[in-house]
Amino acid sequence: MLVQSAEGSFSPSAASGGHGRAATRRRRLPGWLAAGALVLAACVPATPLGGGKPGDGVSSGGPPQSIASLGTDSCQWARDMECDDERFGGTGACPAGTDASDCRSLALGGDNTCQWAFDGECDEPRIGTGVCVSGTDQADCQAASFLRNRDNSCASAFNGVCEERDRGGNGACAPRTDTVDCYGRELPLGIRDHHFGRDDRILVDSSAFPWRAIGTVEVGGSDLCTGALVAPDVVLTA
Repeated sequence: MLVQSAEGSFSPSAASGGHGRAATRRRRLPGWLAAGALVLAACVPATPLGGGKPGDGVSSGGPPQSIASLGTDSCQWARDMECDDERFGGTGACPAGTDASDCRSLALGGDNTCQWAFDGECDEPRIGTGVCVSGTDQADCQAASFLRNRDNSCASAFNGVCEERDRGGNGACAPRTDTVDCYGRELPLGIRDHHFGRDDRILVDSSAFPWRAIGTVEVGGSDLCTGALVAPDVVLTA
């Protein structure tokens, strides 16, 4: 089902609840592109930075761990403030030993060397504001650290059954893709996500009514927000 207009299009989503099913890792956009995306995505809940932080994420030093002992910065994603070496709890986007600078603090077990540490707000990438390098805001991010690089992108997430093999599941879900079912629905209040507190989303049959009348509104080929079909040619959205 597709409703097309001069402004954009509407198509049913694969599942309700607003969680994505993208199989590939999405990198953070450059600052100037991210700013434009925020202007366009008026329907997406915003997660503004707090405290007037400039976003430079400069570390104030730390233990004298040799970068050379961790590898090099030869990965294309090196020095982007996010650890991408899976050996140290990173995203896995970089081969082992190629994102040394971003992974130093995580390799040491975490520290509080970011200038924004101890301000009561988690500032590490993905689980916080992103103005601190991975692992350098341990005190503020401790409650949410278990969610680092985790999501619910597995096709059967929210079915109430943990399906990650390393968490005792049957392996139907890849590692780190069935978070709610494997770790529970209570999320830290400070987590920088569209959902915090208790996550009550469930997996539904998107081909059955009323879920089949819910989909995404697209303008210019971009998913912007959720819409509900309330008439053959009318979509209700925020």
